[in-house]
Amino acid sequence: MHQNKLFGNFMLELGAKPHALHASPFDVYFFDEQKILIHFIDLQKFEQAHLPLHFFVELSHKTSEIHHKIIHVWEDVWLTNEANVKSRIKSILGYNRKIHARQTQVVRLDKAEATDFLNKNHLQKSTGAYYKFGLKWDGKLVAVATFSKARTMYDGPIYYRSFELERFATLVQTNVVGGFSKLVHFFSKNMNAQHIMTYADRDWSQGESYSLLGFTLQEETAPQLFFVDKNTFQRQLAKQELPPVNCLKIWNAGSLKFVLDTRNYEIKHA
Repeated sequence: MHQNKLFGNFMLELGAKPHALHASPFDVYFFDEQKILIHFIDLQKFEQAHLPLHFFVELSHKTSEIHHKIIHVWEDVWLTNEANVKSRIKSILGYNRKIHARQTQVVRLDKAEATDFLNKNHLQKSTGAYYKFGLKWDGKLVAVATFSKARTMYDGPIYYRSFELERFATLVQTNVVGGFSKLVHFFSKNMNAQHIMTYADRDWSQGESYSLLGFTLQEETAPQLFFVDKNTFQRQLAKQELPPVNCLKIWNAGSLKFVLDTRNYEIKHA
């Protein structure tokens, strides 16, 4: 069965309605109660459409202006990460089972534990992050957050240490209510991390969870280019202008850079 049909069936099972979005050549589904649009990007249609680089960025802007949210689900991501895509969409809609963070315990993780969890539960898999923490519930790992080493930065008044939140994920089909906040606060307190930056993938998020936690939007980054293998549907960052043989060049809606800055200092003038 064609992937458009399979994805469409999943949308209908969740209660979405097909939606006519005249600005887009792709299939769109609408969840009226949550005001969420799911935009399924068929690779063949994309190749034929010859869209401008900022097409997805502008579409995200337009939907946010009418207080709607749009999620761009690429066919290759659906094909290679179906379970995680389903879980992420259900999480956004509020349909996953819920565990409250107060019922969990923070644990320090080794590389193998964090890598295994993220490779199974995060759409972009694991990174080589230095700090790795998780939440356990009834002895089971249900959430993971990873952070970089501190980088020395300078913004004019003083030098300071800045950390990057690289990944956050919960167990598939599970929402840990307050879990993100609990892990960030734990890291900030125990590592004396007063400056944390991170990026929200705009294909999936407008960074709402970051804003609720006190992060501020600093920058909108340009669309990122990828090559997708037409046979395996594996994607890689585009490091050259022309795609390799049998690959398609695609681009996302860019990212949003957020910063949590809890430093307290006075700027003294001479």
